[in-house]
Amino acid sequence: MTDTPNLGLPFIDGGQAQKHVTHNEALRILDAAIQISVRDMTRTVPPASPVEGERHVVAAGASGAWSGHALAIATWQDGAWAFLAPKPGWCVWSIADDVMVVFDGTLWRAVGSPSLDSVPHLGINTSADSSNLLSVKSNAALFAAIGAADAGTGDMRVQVSKDSAARAASVVFSDAYSGRAEFGLIGSDAFKLKVSPDGSSWIEALMVDPASGNATLPRGLLLTGVVAPAELTANVNDYGPAGAAGAAVLQLSADAARSVSGLAGGSEGRIVSLINVGGQPITLLDDSAASAAANRFAFGGHLTLMAKQGALLRYNGTAARWQSISGGTSIRADSAQSLTATQQAQARANAGVLGRNRIINGQFAINQRGAGGGVTDNAYSADRWRMIGEFTSATIFADNFNAAGGNVPGAVFQFSGSTDKGGFFQVIEGRNCKDLRGKTVTLSMLMQVGNARLGNMKAGIAQWGGTEDATTGDPVASWGADGVTPTLAANWSWANTPANLNVTTSSAQYSVSAVLNGTFNNLAVVVWNDDKSYTANDTFGITNVQLEEGGVATTYDQRLYGQEFGLCVSYFRTLEGLTGVADNSTTTINFNAILQPPMRLAPTVATVGTFTTSDNYVANPSTASPSVSGNILSAAGGRISVTGFSGLTVGRWYAMIGNNFGVLRVSSEI
Repeated sequence: MTDTPNLGLPFIDGGQAQKHVTHNEALRILDAAIQISVRDMTRTVPPASPVEGERHVVAAGASGAWSGHALAIATWQDGAWAFLAPKPGWCVWSIADDVMVVFDGTLWRAVGSPSLDSVPHLGINTSADSSNLLSVKSNAALFAAIGAADAGTGDMRVQVSKDSAARAASVVFSDAYSGRAEFGLIGSDAFKLKVSPDGSSWIEALMVDPASGNATLPRGLLLTGVVAPAELTANVNDYGPAGAAGAAVLQLSADAARSVSGLAGGSEGRIVSLINVGGQPITLLDDSAASAAANRFAFGGHLTLMAKQGALLRYNGTAARWQSISGGTSIRADSAQSLTATQQAQARANAGVLGRNRIINGQFAINQRGAGGGVTDNAYSADRWRMIGEFTSATIFADNFNAAGGNVPGAVFQFSGSTDKGGFFQVIEGRNCKDLRGKTVTLSMLMQVGNARLGNMKAGIAQWGGTEDATTGDPVASWGADGVTPTLAANWSWANTPANLNVTTSSAQYSVSAVLNGTFNNLAVVVWNDDKSYTANDTFGITNVQLEEGGVATTYDQRLYGQEFGLCVSYFRTLEGLTGVADNSTTTINFNAILQPPMRLAPTVATVGTFTTSDNYVANPSTASPSVSGNILSAAGGRISVTGFSGLTVGRWYAMIGNNFGVLRVSSEI
């Protein structure tokens, strides 16, 4: 052995010449290795002007005279660099770092800072165990980011990761180690917040969906920031009472009907509840220039808080306006206000005011013609209703209780074929609808189908631009292909765009709305099946047909049977039991007719069935084929001449008698 095993000091041989050389070399090593302190540990290039004895730990990637000596101790001795390769356990004091480091055989690390990689557990100021591998007992803990100046990102994140979606990655807050609150990914990948009164029963208070970001509050939301300003004694602008800027609830009151044109304190997304706790209405004015733009309301109309009512407002920072989420009424209370057509219609419905419905016999309860099977296209069925379609004939079951639900009469339309469109049609007299010119109207009805095959039901509001009350018999020029809305005849136009109502086998209300033009002379409603894919004898039921002013369907304007009948007989009625005289003919009787209530206008008359009459003297004359030979009639009545009899005595009076099967049909239909 020529060197010592630890520091590598050279031995002096017994017969060695110039022993001082070996001795001096050993002294140099001792000088370099004992009580080592180095200038620094980060250099990769030797200093330009080192002094005798200057020491450094060579950093990785060194070059020049230090090349190939990474981690070695470089010492400037006798004008040259000498290198000591460290051995495990060597300690060095780094002046630049103000730290003692030790060589562990691979790298230099600070003394007192052992590696914590893969330690089984760690306790700081306490003991860790198998359940809590990391335990910290402290009054505070700090996690600070490494800034960009220290080659960091400036970010600070703490990640809690779980094994699968069904497990938990959460933080629990405890009272004496009994859980009281927990948040995180608990049992799913949705963020949840749970609370507990005892550490065993837990209540979910918040859930945020990871896909949409939507927040769900499974429990109640308590608004506790309540401010009750002084009573309003005047109309106010830019309302900002003390405490309102941070309030969740404003409890308002007024000495009389007052208005507020703006509310101060708005910021993006802020929600505030306004509650009128007083007895007088308070109106929030829509977009009023009386308040600053950023304080105004944007409701699309004034919003009134009646006594004991409230409204929930949200501030839209982009629009710089308060907007209503819910509550209030659109009727201004602090001054007179005109109602819109829709509001008027709803007000009439709320008050039970009759006359809203422009349709006559909307429940198909009046059926003076006795219509049933074999009704042809464009022929009248139940009063005021014509059946139209592509069919040769169809069947109506009028005055059919619960035909379309609602526990009221209705009609059932039965198809005899399997490829024909068809439905009901009613024209409204001009004087009963021209006041609706330029207004919004709504057509509604109860409907159901006997089979889903008939589900493609449509409803249309048609406008007649020709001569008033001189409409064409059939409004449809072409029914079109399956699912294609029919083309109307000349002078007719759709006010709405009829679309599939998707009627089901269960009774439900359906409605369509439209803005009418300003020139029509008559209106009509058409309800039909637009689907040709069905089976013979399939049916649909309909009732409570209503056409009214306004953009919403209101409660059906229910009339008494007698009231509905009185409206119908102005257009059509049957006459029987009349008396008349054979003035100057043995074949003609001139019957006297009183038409009360009057017809719409002077009617036309036709006969149906066999007439049997009696003069109380001779056998009853009758005829199987009577006809009207002439009449002198006004809307209120007159004379009707029926011919076709035989054996009459001139000058005698005759009366229709009990077994009479013939009637006179009097019509003023449009």
